Amino acid sequence: MNVLFFFFIFFFITLISKIQAKPHIVNSLPGYDGHLPFTLETGYVGVGEKEEVQLFYYFIESERDVQNDPLMLWLTGGPGCSAFSGLVFEIGPVTFDTSDTNSGLDVPKLKLNPYSWTKQFSSSRKLQKETIDLYRIVQRANEPLREYLQRFNQEKISIQDCDVGTTIQAYRQGLVATIIFLDSPVGTGFSYATTYDAYYSDDDLQSAHIYDFLRKWLVDHPKFRRNTFYVAGDSYSGLIVPMVVLEILNGNELEHQPKINLKGYVLGNPTTTDYSEIMNSQIKYFHRVSLLSDELYQLAEVSCNGDYFNADESNTKCLLAHRAISEATSSLDKAHVLEHNCVYVSPKPTKKFQSRENQMKDDNNINSHYLGDQKLQYLFCRNQDFLLSYTWADDSRVREALNIREGSIDRWVRCNGSISYKGYLHNAFEYHQNFTKKYLQALIYSGDQDSLVSYVGTLEWINQLQITITEDWRPWFVDGQIAGYVTEFGSFPYQYHLVYATIKGAGHTAPEYKPRESLAMIDRWFSLSLL
Repeated sequence: MNVLFFFFIFFFITLISKIQAKPHIVNSLPGYDGHLPFTLETGYVGVGEKEEVQLFYYFIESERDVQNDPLMLWLTGGPGCSAFSGLVFEIGPVTFDTSDTNSGLDVPKLKLNPYSWTKQFSSSRKLQKETIDLYRIVQRANEPLREYLQRFNQEKISIQDCDVGTTIQAYRQGLVATIIFLDSPVGTGFSYATTYDAYYSDDDLQSAHIYDFLRKWLVDHPKFRRNTFYVAGDSYSGLIVPMVVLEILNGNELEHQPKINLKGYVLGNPTTTDYSEIMNSQIKYFHRVSLLSDELYQLAEVSCNGDYFNADESNTKCLLAHRAISEATSSLDKAHVLEHNCVYVSPKPTKKFQSRENQMKDDNNINSHYLGDQKLQYLFCRNQDFLLSYTWADDSRVREALNIREGSIDRWVRCNGSISYKGYLHNAFEYHQNFTKKYLQALIYSGDQDSLVSYVGTLEWINQLQITITEDWRPWFVDGQIAGYVTEFGSFPYQYHLVYATIKGAGHTAPEYKPRESLAMIDRWFSLSLL
């Protein structure tokens, strides 16, 4: 009797899981007025030997040409930060309406993000009003309109037989993406495991699970198998994305089915080298942007012999210089050195104040009471917006709309620093070295106000790849203004092609700070245009 009862319960749970595993189309979301003007699908894909790990995803179709636009997988950093953070704070089609003052009982309001990477750059703003910039281009002999449209602000010249309508139509050939936002590794966001042991993950296991996820997802979505495919992410994903790319390359060579039509990868302010190298480049960055005096920097450089992080305990001068540097920079917002260094109130006295840098690693101690000192009310605190995601994702109406499995997780955490995870890979440089022998495209970008993973260190390891520079450091433009600087390496499609771009004024998660410029960058890069 008991055996039959438990068998029935097991069968019932398995049946429910199979039913709920089917993709779920979300037509409306709590906090957003009306039907969603884009296609949103959510669901789970089981991975692992017995599919004991259930990875949750948000799938959003391109609003341009879903049949031909690229398919992109987005992985948020951490490890342990939900893909929803990348969706709602960086590149997705909705974001929180921070101008709306909700009571604590209401679900936070959502609004459309005009700079989503699922939208056309040209349709994100009425180009008919940009007639001056549209005509400020260079025309070269026998060069089609598409080519010289990319060279804004270099020369003023009239263009015969070209009107604004023709220009807009040509510019609209840029591409945007259909995006899968994946909660990975297990324990992140709404992803969960059916056994205690399955909650453990590491870099190797995570990349294997992601590859397993992609193959199964494409089996369920066969119409996207022909779309060009890119793996993308920022921050800690700088270590995971290359591992996933290699998994795909190896799987394709072994003729695993379905074959993934991999074309390249995208990385923003990516963790790539050893932690000590990142910290050493951070000090160089502080000096370059005038946060350290020449005297202090030179003292540290001479005393520490260029290695500020691994100082010998007997090297007193180096230790003193390093301490002085720490005192000079400890109160900065490391994710964006020009913004206020805001703090949260935590329920635990031992962690009363938590900076954004630490909070990026662990959001578990956050609560809904933001620091309320009236003396600080004039400060702009970007972190305050993160609180909205907790209230929203934990609302029962939201979970019902997203088709979240009841009882799968308790409290949703934006960045879960308590996951059982081991980071084995400390340096992904060799992955990029191997990719230079493949016919891949790579876009690597840096918010130039980020000191956590600064552009200084990123440029150092890119230059160590020793790829031929095809276009040296130059400005790139949006709306007639310098949006950053770009260098191109290699020559697509004949060899590995890497585009490195800085985004002026952006921080660690660049699209969060400069959404319009970030959209222009990805739109042009996808369409193989010059930035």
